[in-house]
Amino acid sequence: MLTNIGLVYYSLGENQKALDHYNQALPLRRAAGDRSGEATTLNNIGGAYLLLGEMRKALDYYSQALSMQQAVGDRRAEATTLNNIGRVYDSLGEKAPDYYSQALEYYKQALPLEQAVGDRRGEAITLTNIGVVYDSLGEKQKALEHIKLSLQLSQGVSDRINEAPALYHIARIERQSGALIESRAHIERALAIIEPLRAKLRLLPPAPPKQIEEDEDIEREYECLDHCIERLRPANRELILEYYREDKQAMIENRKRLAERMGVTPNALRVRADRIRNNLQKCVANCLKRKGTNAQ
Repeated sequence: MLTNIGLVYYSLGENQKALDHYNQALPLRRAAGDRSGEATTLNNIGGAYLLLGEMRKALDYYSQALSMQQAVGDRRAEATTLNNIGRVYDSLGEKAPDYYSQALEYYKQALPLEQAVGDRRGEAITLTNIGVVYDSLGEKQKALEHIKLSLQLSQGVSDRINEAPALYHIARIERQSGALIESRAHIERALAIIEPLRAKLRLLPPAPPKQIEEDEDIEREYECLDHCIERLRPANRELILEYYREDKQAMIENRKRLAERMGVTPNALRVRADRIRNNLQKCVANCLKRKGTNAQ
């Protein structure tokens, strides 16, 4: 129960309150001898510290979770934690590039585990993560190879949620390489998935896709939105992208089906989506501020 309450606070962006509840749940998990539950809670604590910017503490708790998952043989959970550790080192690499090689090491450890358990969505996410690190290291060809493979996997399982970030990263690398026509084609495909949500955040005014390569503010916003969506819990990421993916009447019908699938009323679904959207809006605004772009 305490872990579930923590997850609710996490979904609302109240990371310190989430952390408080996870810390209360941890000794109870240990006392009950629930090693899988303990590993999950350790992983949750690590995630809370990551969002609070305390990277060393995040690594400490993720490492504890990883050891326990390896001991109980939970390969799917192990792959998730390896990815989480990779993300910490990836974040640290922005200030100290030597950390990128460590991020790459953890991502590459996760990949065969996901392949072994048949987690194709997880595999696609990891391939994108690997590609992004290669991009940061200046190895553009390797970056494109991994992200394009991720895109193929996402399309193969109809996973539009992970398809959009892959398309965005491909477009960004192509633009940096001077392949503007190819970049525009990929960004337009990403826009078709993510534009309804971006418009709802009401940060920068909409821009036609043809202007994206000329408008650095728009590009930064998409980069920040992609970053913030990636930080959401998988369930919340799926919900918010599904909630805003259609227009007008199609949107109404889609939301009815989504509410039925989740076992909630349309009003409860709307409240939850609004909370996620508000947290995304704050995250994107903070990201833009860090990048020196003023949200409008």
